[in-house]
Amino acid sequence: MAYTYKYFIIVASILSAATICSLNIAPISAAAAVIDTDSPVYSNLAREVMVSGYGLQPSQTYFLWLRKPGLRNSSYTGVSFVATSTGGIPYPNVKIALDVPPALGTYTLTISSSTSFDSGSAKCHFGVFGSTRALYQRRETVKFVGGGLLPGSTIRVDIRNPADVLVGNVTAIANDAGEFEHSWQIPNNAQIGTWTISAGGTGTYDNSLEKHRADSQFGVTEASLTMSIHQQPLALYQRTETARIAFVIRYPDQSPVTTIKQGSRPVLISRAGIGIQSLPLALIDSMNGIWVAEYVVPKNETLGRNFTFTIPAGSFDDGYGNKAPSTASASSPFEVASAQLKISMLSPKQTYEILFDSVNLTVTVRYPDGSDLRDGNVLAIFESGAWRELRPLIFQEKSRCWTLTQPLTITELLRIGTWNITVVAEDADRNTGAISIEANVRPIWLLVVAATLSILALVVAKWISEEAVLRRFIGRNARDKP
Repeated sequence: MAYTYKYFIIVASILSAATICSLNIAPISAAAAVIDTDSPVYSNLAREVMVSGYGLQPSQTYFLWLRKPGLRNSSYTGVSFVATSTGGIPYPNVKIALDVPPALGTYTLTISSSTSFDSGSAKCHFGVFGSTRALYQRRETVKFVGGGLLPGSTIRVDIRNPADVLVGNVTAIANDAGEFEHSWQIPNNAQIGTWTISAGGTGTYDNSLEKHRADSQFGVTEASLTMSIHQQPLALYQRTETARIAFVIRYPDQSPVTTIKQGSRPVLISRAGIGIQSLPLALIDSMNGIWVAEYVVPKNETLGRNFTFTIPAGSFDDGYGNKAPSTASASSPFEVASAQLKISMLSPKQTYEILFDSVNLTVTVRYPDGSDLRDGNVLAIFESGAWRELRPLIFQEKSRCWTLTQPLTITELLRIGTWNITVVAEDADRNTGAISIEANVRPIWLLVVAATLSILALVVAKWISEEAVLRRFIGRNARDKP
């Protein structure tokens, strides 16, 4: 029975072949050539792609062409091979070298029988995944790009720090080209070293059921902060005034720096290029990252035009090891001058009477910063014509004023008129100040006495005159009596 059935099959096959030949029908063609790569998605750390395939013309020479991500046309890779006697690619001897670094995205690989044009005898796709740069600074944004995936499929991206701790994961969707991209900002305190990124999912460009995964790496270093002068110091400061400079400090992504290493004093005040004091920085504008350094000029500071704010390289630290500036810099120079002491008198009189008045001076003497002069010389200079006299003022701790009481005696009759009163002050460091007023000194009491005496004289004269008239009248009457 079995023999009869086999015989029937053989006869049927012969009759079928004869029928095809008699009908002049062409036989079914051989299967189409197929090529593939050893992975659907590669890391950007990969240096080559291994090619396999079958269904080629045995012993024929073929040439590999490649279309890279973002390009419209393919180009000859320079790689050729001779198909095996069974029509296969001699695996694992056929390899394509990737660029260093390779372009990220979806590649199209084809075989051609020519080096001058791409006949597209067979093709496949693969992707390259990784970050667009190998090294980033803190606070920069890492951009991840991948390809070779099924359009519309979901990809998960994991981010691990140098300690292999998962610090973040995101999902992305492949576009029509089988590519995806995602961005991640590196924190300003991120761990320094080599970070790992992994992308995986199901569905490649040529196989919707194929799983894929690729691991890549990128390096993280400390951020090199930008530090620029926002406001230069003034050209001139008096002693006790506050010299000031402002900086703008930013991360590589231009976001403001708002922290500083505790206890740091990154700015130097320099005289003739030599640092004399280190200064802290204070944040005054967190929105724009503006920091200020201030130098209160001592009242005994050396005078000159050669002062600058100096910022040594790497002196600023945000507290996480991110530093600025990259090179030392200095402000425009400024001059330190002697302090001009500010002197004011409290409501002095303008007119004084000899014998009845005293010149009372109450004076405040202050530095440009508003502090009081407590130990120094404060003198009042009285002048009228060729006369000139000096009197010291005394500091009163309770009222914080310098005072002087100068009585006007009878001797001042020689100096009646307008007096010029000048108060001068000087401290031990030759910071000085002066103020002048005018005062009228008049002997008003003499005028009163003179007027009184004149009136008395007139009264006496009148009395004497009337007495004389009365006596003459009495004498005449006495002579006329019998």
